[in-house]
Amino acid sequence: MKINIRFDTIDEMLNLCRQVKEGKLEISRLEKLLDHDDYQVEFQRYKGRVSRKEFINFFSNFPNLEYEEITNKDFKVHYDHFKYLFDNLDLYEKECKKLKDFSEEMFMEQTNHALKGLPENVNLHELNFIFTISIGMSYGWVYENNSHYDFIQMIKNSSVEEFKACLAHEIHHIGMNSIFDNSKIANFSPEELFYLYFAGEGLAVKYCNNAQGKLSNSIYDGEKNIGLDSFTWNYLNDEFDENFKVFKEHINKMRMGEITSQEGVMKIIQEYWMNFHTKDQEQNEPPKLKQGRWYAFGNDIWGVIHDVFGRAKVFEILEDLSEFPEVYNMAVTKIGKEEYMI
Repeated sequence: MKINIRFDTIDEMLNLCRQVKEGKLEISRLEKLLDHDDYQVEFQRYKGRVSRKEFINFFSNFPNLEYEEITNKDFKVHYDHFKYLFDNLDLYEKECKKLKDFSEEMFMEQTNHALKGLPENVNLHELNFIFTISIGMSYGWVYENNSHYDFIQMIKNSSVEEFKACLAHEIHHIGMNSIFDNSKIANFSPEELFYLYFAGEGLAVKYCNNAQGKLSNSIYDGEKNIGLDSFTWNYLNDEFDENFKVFKEHINKMRMGEITSQEGVMKIIQEYWMNFHTKDQEQNEPPKLKQGRWYAFGNDIWGVIHDVFGRAKVFEILEDLSEFPEVYNMAVTKIGKEEYMI
């Protein structure tokens, strides 16, 4: 497997941050930098959520922007991170030098760790690991064979060990994406697609972050919840019963014919499960949660199947998602949690 580690744009973007702070930004240099392949991958991945013109306006005017006047959702989430960056440029210029110490061996080690949570027939031929001062809200994401990391959040929120856990987590997504192409997903029923969305993040935190849930236990000895925000994870685990009620309501709507399309499933996923706000927050406030509800809930509902029946059964269900309800119900029954049957 070929591994490419790319962080070429960070030095220049930090220079441009200095220019912005001094009121001397050379727009032509920013435009040239955004033409770089690494930023082109970002724009493609965000699919219009963040346009080139919007980012240039956001970045060049950042010192004068107030949170309340920002309308783009990605920029609202990213505002506090950018503020931290602009307030700590010396730190970022120092930490940027450490990227040169990232070795191919480290990335291969984490790739092998991720593969433990994937079926044996998953093949990863070439991976690009890209680090940028990101244009969008996410810390890490995968797109095609690219695994991307926002350098702002990496330094602001993570240690090297936490980054390693995040790295395996993102590689796990690439492996999952290789199993489920768009043509295969198009044939799933709404209920099958619903379960799949919980598998994506749920199994990544189960196998790569050693997550501890309410129904599901951590797999490996040693530290639990590596790379997961402790406030967020405790909050989401404490919220399990409430989220389970919503989960059953959503399933019943599919079974009763109230949700009949994949678009309907995506609507409830985005509105509820991908909401990063706590219950006491308004939607116009910066979200407090670093991971979404579907991370922790997915860890529990898929993880309990692993705990009871092993990873082979998990991979078997991924091949036929219609089996999920029956096997899940058997798993919660085995651990004496029949109240969580679906």
